[in-house]
Amino acid sequence: MKTLLPLTLALLGAVASPSLLARVPFITWASCPAELTGGTWPELGERLHCGKARMPFDHLRPDGRTIEVGVVRIAAEDQFKREGALFVNVGGPGGQPAAFVASMAAAFGAVEASDPLHGDRRRLVERFDLIAVIPRGLRGGWTYECDAVAPTRHFLPAHRDDANWKRAIADARAQANACSVHAETAYLSTEQHVRDMDAVRASLGDDTLNFYGISYGGRVGATYAALYPERMGRMLLDSSLMFHRGYRTAMELTNDAQQDAFEKRVLAPILHEPWRYGQVSDAGELQGAIRGFADELRPAWHDALISPAHLAAAMTMDRWVKASGWRNWRSLQSLAAANRFSLDAATDGAIRQAALELTQRGASTVAGQVRGRHGNAHRHDSLVDRHGEWLNLAVMCNDEPWEPMQEKIRARADRDAFTYTEADGSQIFDQLTCAAWPARVARSPDFGLLETRAPFLLIQSEHDASTPLIGARAMLARFPSSRLVVAKGSSQHGLLAQSATPCVEKAAMAYLLEGRLPEGPDRETACAFVPGEPYEDLTASYEWDDARL
Repeated sequence: MKTLLPLTLALLGAVASPSLLARVPFITWASCPAELTGGTWPELGERLHCGKARMPFDHLRPDGRTIEVGVVRIAAEDQFKREGALFVNVGGPGGQPAAFVASMAAAFGAVEASDPLHGDRRRLVERFDLIAVIPRGLRGGWTYECDAVAPTRHFLPAHRDDANWKRAIADARAQANACSVHAETAYLSTEQHVRDMDAVRASLGDDTLNFYGISYGGRVGATYAALYPERMGRMLLDSSLMFHRGYRTAMELTNDAQQDAFEKRVLAPILHEPWRYGQVSDAGELQGAIRGFADELRPAWHDALISPAHLAAAMTMDRWVKASGWRNWRSLQSLAAANRFSLDAATDGAIRQAALELTQRGASTVAGQVRGRHGNAHRHDSLVDRHGEWLNLAVMCNDEPWEPMQEKIRARADRDAFTYTEADGSQIFDQLTCAAWPARVARSPDFGLLETRAPFLLIQSEHDASTPLIGARAMLARFPSSRLVVAKGSSQHGLLAQSATPCVEKAAMAYLLEGRLPEGPDRETACAFVPGEPYEDLTASYEWDDARL
């Protein structure tokens, strides 16, 4: 086991003040556990290390209490050409960066420098360390535990009566209390994470911090730029959350974009050929039917209507239930197997298959009830695990004040139930939980400072429903020094090195390597999306209903 003596301390020597020494942590470096970084990564050799540092609960008001924070470092390939470090945040809140940053380093290092489109990836890892400061509460450091409170409420979009609303409020208060038992909880915030990042920067001996953030990672980078403007280097924000307007606004933008995508991808084909799908031709009647699914059906199907066939199957079976009454899922499955859905043989087969999938899904769900934090089992992938799910809640509740008036939150619940097909009440429940959260201690950054600071670059898919283009354009309008590059025709969330889109790859790498932004009079530029082989699947880990942004 090796200990890195911070270069900053060596330079300061005996004249360093105790307060400054307290801000520069000693990082104990060792080999990385394979279960943390997703493998041993032999191609990275001795360049890959994992470290741990003790950070104060509150960097601005240290009181002796500390929390263990993990760090992953992949050193620059050529230390003689090293220009600094690129800090990486994969989003969330609650995204685990360890495996991602190792995968990124390995993939970039495998590219030939002579590659006309991707060669800059190799030059990046030759000249820059890749650093992931693991957010407080995730594996690699101290881990955040929060037990889900057994819910007493029913599925909110289908049960909006007074009694169920009171149960939801009680559940939210119980959940807030259960998640606040640790002394560390109040200091799980974007502010403290950013201050951890700056402490690691100081430990590395770098004067500036360069940053690449995906999704919620945009808020992380912007917070650093607001708190440490003199130390902010290059900042690349990929599919960024609209950081200057808060989480609730981001949720609403995402909900609107996802509903729009649903109507175009799933509903529009039925409206175009209602006869083929066995449905009525009136758009208003179809919309009303979707929002009025029987109470037994909507909790199981709200996020399963992924194709026109699934939607047609759901609407047909909903009519059966309303006409004959609810029995059970097996009975509904038998009806689906025995009945005809469409006059077109191919479409009939597709709808019947979708109906069987929906009834099987329903049979595995307790109709009308919610399970776990988001009504689903805990996820266990490389980016979001159970610690990340709960950290997501803590960071959102700690970062900013939430609406305290339950009447206003209830009005939003009613609106969401009638507006969004995929609404499951989880966002409303989180808002109730944050409203009941103990007093915040996190300090909010002044994002207005970015209006006159160094430029930064945004890259964005045209049809990204997780962080929509409208949010990127709002940031472009608000911050005059920013530039935006759009991949036209793409719905992909997370673009850098995930495709072969020339304007995105060239602009991003020219900026990270040289600080050079796209030239020309237009601050927004675009080109057609070109699919490519991604080095990491980001899509599943950046949805508000599961891992948030």
